[in-house]
Amino acid sequence: MRRIDVIRDRRKQDRKSVKLIFLFKMGRLFNGRGMIKDITSGGLCLVCPTLFSLSRKMKPDEYIGSTIQIMIPSATVTVNGTVAWVDLKKGEGGVKLTTVSDEARWKELYETS
Repeated sequence: MRRIDVIRDRRKQDRKSVKLIFLFKMGRLFNGRGMIKDITSGGLCLVCPTLFSLSRKMKPDEYIGSTIQIMIPSATVTVNGTVAWVDLKKGEGGVKLTTVSDEARWKELYETS
């Protein structure tokens, strides 16, 4: 008999694949840009090797819980959140949202992107 492993997605909301350029601020001194890979009503996955990189001196655990501000110029929306997970080899990180500058625009973004 063959064993079948099932990998479950821990997300509570469906995610939508997107390619949106974003700008970020983390702390007072660190800022840059990257791409949003996918989006949900409560969070997003960022591709940003300048932030999530093995070459930086931060360890993965040091990112978790950090606050980050993300501006999405094409949608004129700014979101604030906390880093939920990182993958330094891929240059990716997940952000759980805490506040959104415009709820209607945000909803439109993750429902229609």
